[in-house]
Amino acid sequence: MENSVGTILLVDDEELLLEIGQDMLDSCGYKVIVAASGEEAVDIYRSEKDDIRVVILDLNMPGMGGIACLQRLISLRPDVKVIISSGYTTPDILEEVKNAGAAGFVGKPYQLDEMIAKICDILDKQGPLPV
Repeated sequence: MENSVGTILLVDDEELLLEIGQDMLDSCGYKVIVAASGEEAVDIYRSEKDDIRVVILDLNMPGMGGIACLQRLISLRPDVKVIISSGYTTPDILEEVKNAGAAGFVGKPYQLDEMIAKICDILDKQGPLPV
């Protein structure tokens, strides 16, 4: 059964975090697509952007990092909703994430309540799925 809130793209270079994040979101009824790199995320988003409502994107990844990936996603769809995630934060990093166009930030390790609240907040602002 498809969840009415749509699909989430979860991007992280750490396999264990992808599994944990996917399990958490699956348990709440979300359809989750995972990507292990920024490059893979861009490829997936390019073909699935009409279905993906939110992208949860790791800030620090080898290759294309989170900010570069965010910029590529914005170039594909200016209204993309991206939540940046990181285990390391400073006020400067949070400011950079906001200035880059991210819709929000969640810390790692993932906390289910925090992640779901952030997703719901973004989806509430975005409005319902088109029919």
